Amino acid sequence: MGDLNDDLLTPNPALHYLRYNVRLEQESLSRFGLNYSAKEVYNFRKMDYIECRYELAKIGETIAETTMLPEHFPASFDIA
Repeated sequence: MGDLNDDLLTPNPALHYLRYNVRLEQESLSRFGLNYSAKEVYNFRKMDYIECRYELAKIGETIAETTMLPEHFPASFDIA
């Protein structure tokens, strides 16, 4: 399928997209010190189960602390 690297809206790149994925599985989450029951993990996968929203946010924040690195972003993100 390819990618959209050369598909520009303006003469210079105006957008940057980077996606981080984590498997919502007990084993994957436990690697980050996140230990949940099988039922909790099952509920995380249910997109309409709003009760999990805060825990899903916690999962995202916890994993971001170790996987998102400054070098993942182009120099145009530097505000200094």
